[in-house]
Amino acid sequence: MRIWGIFIVCVVTLTNALASYPPVLTEVIPRETSVDVCQYAFVAHVIAGDLIALQEKKGVTNAVIYGIAAPDGYWGLKAKAYLKWKVEGKPVSIEVIGRDGYGRLLIRCYKSGTDVALNMLAMGLAKTAPRTDPAMAIAQEAAQKNRVGMWGTK
Repeated sequence: MRIWGIFIVCVVTLTNALASYPPVLTEVIPRETSVDVCQYAFVAHVIAGDLIALQEKKGVTNAVIYGIAAPDGYWGLKAKAYLKWKVEGKPVSIEVIGRDGYGRLLIRCYKSGTDVALNMLAMGLAKTAPRTDPAMAIAQEAAQKNRVGMWGTK
């Protein structure tokens, strides 16, 4: 019986945590987008904290969000929950960068003119991937300095 009580407390705690999404630091870094370099897409579903599925006429295409690497464990689940709240089942603007080593699209993803990856970095929900632009490193450094998200815990 004690195990069920602990399980119920954990489920209620997780449910309350997800219900309070988004965190206070949403939409902190707007990024200008250009219609010339962006196209519109529909996010069918979120696969992971840095991987989404885009709906196309021929089916679904997996796309990696450029510049971020979602952590494993608890913060990976938080990153995935944020993406679900922000883009799942919604239209987004994307800028195709290329393809990764697995053949998946590598994209910048914008919702309402805001770079989703920069927001996730500023909120401490993701880490910068190697060889990204300086703005992403600055967003991560700010999150670390302010002890936001994963940087606020040890």
